[in-house]
Amino acid sequence: MVEGLEHPLVKGIDHGHVPTTQSTPLTIQTDGWFRESTDLWDESLGIRCNGVPHVEKSRYQDILVFNAPSLGNVLVVDGIVQCSERDERAYSEVLANVPMNAHPNPRKVLIIDGGDGGVLRDVLTHDCLEQAVLVDIDEAVIRLSKEYLPFKAVGLSHPRPESSWETDSNT
Repeated sequence: MVEGLEHPLVKGIDHGHVPTTQSTPLTIQTDGWFRESTDLWDESLGIRCNGVPHVEKSRYQDILVFNAPSLGNVLVVDGIVQCSERDERAYSEVLANVPMNAHPNPRKVLIIDGGDGGVLRDVLTHDCLEQAVLVDIDEAVIRLSKEYLPFKAVGLSHPRPESSWETDSNT
């Protein structure tokens, strides 16, 4: 049995509120596989799971961190894989560097819903940047990224004073 499977949230989270993908409930099967399926593209993703170090129902969403032999820690929000340790650079670097290099003089950047910190980390490598602001609705994603994905979350603790992150406290 995979460690962490006994948590009640792991056995079936209702994802009916995710209209764009119609994702099936989050499950880690007793055979040790995490599965994410979508009717939108008629696709299914399976990742072998070694353990579940964290499961949480935040104010806004269901969050799971599990460990995969091929990917390291994997962050799942509302049943949808957000990122993993071993392949995250391909995603974050493209989101950060393509627009930064396409703009003739990028000085200010607003990152919306980037609580894992990866895009912020990568835009902060550009010396021309004067200000970078990250806004994420869920403090739990930020907190868990710092704990389980510290290589991505390093941007959240960047020493540049113009850089900040905040959650939406008005909701």
